[in-house]
Amino acid sequence: MSVNKEKNGTYTVRWYETNSSTGQTIQRKKRGFATKREARVFEDKMNDLKVYASIAQLKDQYIASLQGYASAETMKDKRSMANRYLEPLYGFNVRDIKKTDIIAWRNQIAVLDRSTCLKNKILQLLKSVSRFGSDIYGYPNFAGFLKPFPKTSDDVKTIMVISPEDFDKAMENINMEIYRRFYTFLYHTGMRRGEAQALQKNSVVWINGKEYVKIEKSVDERSYELKTLKNPQSKRTILLDDVAREAIAPLLATDGDFLFGGESSLRHTNITRHFNKALESAGLPHYRIHDLRHSFISNAILNGVDIVSVSKYVGHKNIERTLNTYSHLLKDSEARMIDQLNQLFGK
Repeated sequence: MSVNKEKNGTYTVRWYETNSSTGQTIQRKKRGFATKREARVFEDKMNDLKVYASIAQLKDQYIASLQGYASAETMKDKRSMANRYLEPLYGFNVRDIKKTDIIAWRNQIAVLDRSTCLKNKILQLLKSVSRFGSDIYGYPNFAGFLKPFPKTSDDVKTIMVISPEDFDKAMENINMEIYRRFYTFLYHTGMRRGEAQALQKNSVVWINGKEYVKIEKSVDERSYELKTLKNPQSKRTILLDDVAREAIAPLLATDGDFLFGGESSLRHTNITRHFNKALESAGLPHYRIHDLRHSFISNAILNGVDIVSVSKYVGHKNIERTLNTYSHLLKDSEARMIDQLNQLFGK
């Protein structure tokens, strides 16, 4: 790499690059620097770029840049996703990769037997890596043109609300008391399954004479290790209703640190198996464990609890998430509001 002064008094930086696909070495140059200092700054920047020339290296730099902004668990998930799905692009030089290469890779992702949501997360990861290279190192934004995969009817999960009557029927068919208490707790707190599994006995605290639960961790579905929560808003302390308090009261006196399970947390497979068996025995539809959370949120909104309070209680990332998922319930809330206003003003 060299800096040369031109006859017109400006400076030009020249350097050589090797095309990783063809092996051909070509000379590149950038003209028009007003001072030698500006040319040297650009030269130093280009020298740095040589260190991060491949997409694999750029991916590592992007994930490392998330330190302090994303949790260790999030960084681990992104690295795992990248190594699994971006690997076909790792050998490309960022400067040499073509639009046709990206499209060919996208076509491979399109035919994977994965949800549209996951496929779009994979696309977004590549776009983030590309944008990072563009913003920090001045690379072309090689993936900025990617469009997300459209959702299909198979991707839309219907929110199923379990009525109190159906929930009671299901619980009558639970043989093991610990699981009945666990499902009851989820139904009356809207807590995520992993959050409840991670609760310790010291997570239950008394504040001003009322019983609260501190939610600080979740249980990983694969390793069963405790992990950080999915977003900062998920870390919260919630007040328990009477039914939830009664569900956990006897468990506080049992051995072991975990509130549900004692020495270790309840297993995902057992939680699902006992629940499905109870539903079948009661002749009820196939509800999911997560529908216990949906039911809590829906019942709260339908019974007049303001959506801001509900969103904070269940640990949604923001109120938009609650509104987007449960906006269909607000029509009933609107009618109830008008009825209450009519009563207030005597109409």
